[in-house]
Amino acid sequence: MAKRKSSGITGSAKDSGLHTISRNSRLRKANVFATRFDPLVTGEKLTEYMHSKLDLDVKIELIVTRYDTYRSFHITCACPDPSVFMYNDLWPEDAFVRWWKEPRNGNKQSAKVDNYDKIEKFESPAEELVVHIPPLCQSSENCTSTSTCLAKHSG
Repeated sequence: MAKRKSSGITGSAKDSGLHTISRNSRLRKANVFATRFDPLVTGEKLTEYMHSKLDLDVKIELIVTRYDTYRSFHITCACPDPSVFMYNDLWPEDAFVRWWKEPRNGNKQSAKVDNYDKIEKFESPAEELVVHIPPLCQSSENCTSTSTCLAKHSG
């Protein structure tokens, strides 16, 4: 049996004068849902806050809720360690944060996060983009999901 050739080596010289990138330093996508913010909190304020705490650039999407007593956000970021978003001391007192769950069908128009309808988004800090997505159902039955609506009203 022939001896198998090595597929490569990893250098170990410390004083080479050349800089390399550690394979452990790759960026991963952090995707979180954060809620229970005061209605006056904007995406720009949250972006500035995240940048001051983590020194990372984040993308913020405002999730318009059924009630105007609080604000919710979808936050994404490319970072070396996404778990930093789950540290209690990063977030203001009483903020609720969990990993973001993408809708199963991939259709962001019908994306539901618990009881929240995602109908506005913006990229901060520079400009604000408002996208209006009509409700799932125009009937008086107030369907709660795309599948329920289709089952009730498909002809």
